[in-house]
Amino acid sequence: MPHLEQWSKRACTLPGDAYKAPEQLRVDVFSGIVTGHSLHTDGKRVTTSSIVKIDCDRKVVITHSGSEYTLGEPCPFYVQLCQENNHAHPKDMFKVLKEQ
Repeated sequence: MPHLEQWSKRACTLPGDAYKAPEQLRVDVFSGIVTGHSLHTDGKRVTTSSIVKIDCDRKVVITHSGSEYTLGEPCPFYVQLCQENNHAHPKDMFKVLKEQ
């Protein structure tokens, strides 16, 4: 299973569709250094396709393309950004989501 290190989660906007409201075009993606992916060499920085599910029990992120990723250490800059904005520490993401 592919694994992401130095990861961050962010929202991005898909190309426009005249029949959809702008908020319907926003998706979450993860970026990070990948290992174990059949299409990418180990150590390459990648951005996933849109996230369709975060499986808190398995601690896996599942994307629109069907890829599943485990997450290692978050990017230090992402950790700092979360702290500065009073968000949960990225390492606690699965725990926080499971409690919701």
